[in-house]
Amino acid sequence: MKNYPVFDGHNDTLLKLMRLGASSIEQFLHGNLDAHIDRVRAKSTGYRGAFFAVFTPSKKSISQSGSRTMLPAQHALKPDMSPIPRSHAVNFTNDTINLLHRIIGLSKGTIALINKAEDLKTFTQVPGLSIILHLEGAEAIDARFNNLQRYYKKGLRSLGLVWSRRNIFGSGVSLDFPGSPDVGPGLSEYGIELVKRCNQLGIILDLAHLNEKGFWDVARLSVKPLVVSHAGIHRLCPSPRNLSDRQLEAIANSNGITGITFANGLIRADGRIDLSATLNDIIDHIDYIRKHFGIDYVGFGSDFDGARIAEQLGDVTGILKLIEKLEERGFTEHELRKICYANWLRVIKETLASHRC
Repeated sequence: MKNYPVFDGHNDTLLKLMRLGASSIEQFLHGNLDAHIDRVRAKSTGYRGAFFAVFTPSKKSISQSGSRTMLPAQHALKPDMSPIPRSHAVNFTNDTINLLHRIIGLSKGTIALINKAEDLKTFTQVPGLSIILHLEGAEAIDARFNNLQRYYKKGLRSLGLVWSRRNIFGSGVSLDFPGSPDVGPGLSEYGIELVKRCNQLGIILDLAHLNEKGFWDVARLSVKPLVVSHAGIHRLCPSPRNLSDRQLEAIANSNGITGITFANGLIRADGRIDLSATLNDIIDHIDYIRKHFGIDYVGFGSDFDGARIAEQLGDVTGILKLIEKLEERGFTEHELRKICYANWLRVIKETLASHRC
């Protein structure tokens, strides 16, 4: 099996680190972290780049856990979908971004933020971990967008307008099963303006968790490739988090990408979230896009540290087994390079191309 560098569309490892507390930084850098990802395992498996999500749990979730360092997993069986105050989102977002910058500072140059397209020039040649700073849910952004530029200066290059709960920008989908993504209204006036400002700054707009009307609003408004960082195919698994064929076609027509998630509940036909999903379940979703829309519009969107994943996969090192299974299913070297990293790099470069810090 050939070795391929991997770029991943989504993980929640920063939330995991926030749960575990300050001591987790050293564990992340030197291995043995109780998580799906740490730097040592990432390096050993070719996991060279990823969107690291900043996600704010509700105050209720935090209070039930007893402390900020023991936050419940984002995708628990019954996650708290309550709206959250902006002040809480701002504080938690700032703390998480500061944590990431501490990690980068202690990494001795082996971990870096991607701020502009040129930062990806050496991705396939120079070992290290390249990070896109992603905000999963825009609750921390104020209605006048006063802090959007400040977050941009701190490295924000990808933003999901919503998590599954509603906010002032738009509405998300439930995590129930089965269900349709066509629930709730489209983007608010604030959401429409946020799309325009992200386009201007060169911030990737992530449509994961957004409802279908909101998706079509972004498709109409945005001049950049459409991106869904971590989801599956609704025809294969009828979760409201997954994408219809019409949505997949729109993503392909925009030269965008869908990151296929490894989350059990989004890839199994029956929506079960236990550990019994298989590598073949993941591959079925990847292969569906390849066959119906083209190999250029699919990549990995793991949701490591944010969801229950197949026991066969285990953690980040399981990507090697997944690539081996893809080869066995007939994916060529050319196709595997596109899935593993090239499609993500194309979309990132197209969105960030003309921007500098």
